[in-house]
Parts: sequence; C-alpha cells; structure tokens
Amino acid sequence: MGQGKSSTAERHRLREKAIEAFAGLVHPDANDTSGLLQETEKRLQRFFHALSLDGTSIQQEVFWGKVAPSLARFGLDLTDKLFKLLINGEATMDFDSFLIAAYLLSKASRKDDKLKCVFRIFDASGSGYVKKSEFKAAYFMVMRGNEYGGAEGPDEAELKPLAKCIVDSAMLIYDGNQRGKISFDEWCHFAATDRGVQSLIAAMSAGSFDV
Repeated sequence: MGQGKSSTAERHRLREKAIEAFAGLVHPDANDTSGLLQETEKRLQRFFHALSLDGTSIQQEVFWGKVAPSLARFGLDLTDKLFKLLINGEATMDFDSFLIAAYLLSKASRKDDKLKCVFRIFDASGSGYVKKSEFKAAYFMVMRGNEYGGAEGPDEAELKPLAKCIVDSAMLIYDGNQRGKISFDEWCHFAATDRGVQSLIAAMSAGSFDV
C-alpha cells in the first residue's frame, strides 16, 4: 500500500467498530440494535458538523483541541504525522476518517487497534516492517514528546544518543533473524515494556470525546 495507508477493508472495520463502541458509551446497558447504531451515527454526524467549518472536513488544530488535547504534549512533529495517518493520506479529515480517529483516540477502542495505529508511525514506508532508520526517527519523536513535551532545545543533543542506544538494543533483542527490520509482532514485544510508547498509548486513551 505504501506510505502507511490502511486497506479499504481495515478502514471499514474500524468505522463499524467506532459506531458500535460509541453506541456502547452512550447506552452501556443496551443491546446493539440497528436503531441504536443509526442513532449513534447521527449523533457523531452532528458532532462532526459542529466542528467542521464547511460541513465536509475538520481542520487538524480543531480536531486535536476538541477530541484529543492530551496528545499536544508530544509535539507537532508527532501529532502531524499521526493526523496524516488518521486521514489515510487524504487531503482533509472527512466524516469516515473522523469516526476512525475518534475511536482510536478514545477509551472505547481496543488496545490492539491503538498498537496498530502507533506501529504505522514507526513503519513510515508502509512495508509492514520497521527498518532500523525508521525506528530511530519515530522513536526519537516519541521519546522527545514523552520526556520534553515535543519541544526542541538544548536537551535534544542528549536525547538523540539515548534514543539511538535504546533502538540499537531493541534491534538486537527483537530482530531475531538479524534482517535489519522488525515485524509488527516483534515491535509489540518492544512496545509492551517501553515507557515512551506506553505513555503515547495512554495519551491516546485520555481523550475527552463524548457523543
């Protein structure tokens, strides 16, 4: 697919999961009936239109401010990259992209869906693997956001060697075949114990979005 794009089938799955999840948030004791799902989608459409200037798209700064303000501390480099992944390479955030993004950046989403989303930040080429160079670039963004709120400054010179050391060690541990790249499953083993990645995932679950 290239450039980290999700397949049509995966986007459809996430869209359906979003509506089902938010239906549960709105009516936690109700069964998943078609009427409930339709009403939930209408609620989400009203919220989308309230945030949209033209009724068809939401600007990035508005989205982060209203849906996931907790991610702002990770800095513009990371949030800009994440936003581009959430809109799947399109020019703007339409309603379907909004549904998926709101789901992934809420308590309602499954952790494995969040992990797949964060993995795409690391897998810049969309190959399904994280090469060492991609690993270093992405991990520096995550680490800088976690430690210093994404700000560039005098600490950056100290942080880059530390990030490189962590990535080098991770490649030795998790790149079992010494291919110079790691798979999603291998990356998940790393993510499970890494403070920076876990902090990012926690921030993705701290959104104030409510329909």
